[in-house]
Amino acid sequence: MLERIVSKLLMRYLKDYIEKINSSQMEMAAWQGYVKLQNLSLQEEALIQHMIPFRIIKGTIGLIELKFPWKHLDTQPCEIAVSDIYIVLKFEKEVLIKKDLQPKQSAIKGKTKNQDLSSEDEANTWQSIMDSIFDNARAHIQNIHIRFEVPTEFNTVGIGLIIPIITLRTVDQDKNIIEESHGELVTRKRLLVEKI
Repeated sequence: MLERIVSKLLMRYLKDYIEKINSSQMEMAAWQGYVKLQNLSLQEEALIQHMIPFRIIKGTIGLIELKFPWKHLDTQPCEIAVSDIYIVLKFEKEVLIKKDLQPKQSAIKGKTKNQDLSSEDEANTWQSIMDSIFDNARAHIQNIHIRFEVPTEFNTVGIGLIIPIITLRTVDQDKNIIEESHGELVTRKRLLVEKI
């Protein structure tokens, strides 16, 4: 049962970024706080939905490992390890036009939106859990290959970027890494890109 809840939670947050996951791609020991996802394909519009003007032509993630301390989500770190990310991107100029129109459209939708109170409570509960996880999250991302393809009149020009390691850690106000967060009002994260 816990596996089903964890799977549902993961799909809720990953569905806009990753193609549907089948059982052969997922290994889970939810009671021990461990999830492993392998050989994932990225959604073509994963970046576009955030108004980042690139369409993913091909994108894969070799491995995602999640370790989370169920009993101490609010104080102990959740560890996220991601490796072997390969992405081929194409510039999407239409996104820049949509980005200019979006504030006006969201203002109109905001006036007409009517949300059920029970679904709002459920969303708040999930958001509270996710906030606790994020406050104490540690991430280690390695082996990232990004290729940008720019079509020209006669051919396509490719520009590549390799990022060996990215780490994300919680830090205090003096930028020192802290192992546990104890419900501070402000969460500070340090993102470090190494050996680029």
